[in-house]
Amino acid sequence: MTLSLDFQSTPDAVGEALGRMRAHVKGHGLSPEHVDAVEIVLAEVLNNIVEHAYGADGSSVISMTVTVHKHGVDCVVCDRGLGMPDGKIPCPRRFDAELTDVDDLPEGGFGWGLIHDLASDLRYTREGNENRLSFSIASPVASIT
Repeated sequence: MTLSLDFQSTPDAVGEALGRMRAHVKGHGLSPEHVDAVEIVLAEVLNNIVEHAYGADGSSVISMTVTVHKHGVDCVVCDRGLGMPDGKIPCPRRFDAELTDVDDLPEGGFGWGLIHDLASDLRYTREGNENRLSFSIASPVASIT
C-alpha cells in the first residue's frame, strides 16, 4: 500500500503529487479527516521545500513515499536542496490569540506548528546533499481497510 513519486520542485508539480497522494490514501479507506491531515502536512512540507530548500529552481526533484498501514500513514520526503536551519526540524511558532494583537502576528511561519500538531515521529536527517524528512500520521484502526 505504498505510493512513491518523484516530481519537479514547482507549485504545479506539488499540487499534482498531492492529488495523486490523496487518491491513493482515500483508496485505502482512510476517513476524510485523516486524508485531510495527511494532505495538510505534506502540503506544508513540500511547499517549504519548493520555497526554502530549492528557491526558484523548479528543475530540482522531490521524492515522496506514502505508505498506508493499519495504524495510519507513514511519509518520507527527500530533496537535494538547502538543509534545515541548524540541521534540525524547526520548532513550531506559537502565539496566544488572547494576548497577541492580530496586527502583531507575522504573515507566515505557522506551517511547522501544523506539522508538529498533526504528525508524529518527525525525523530529519541530512546525508551528503540529501535532506530526508519522515513522519507518521496515526489514524484509528477501524478507519483503514
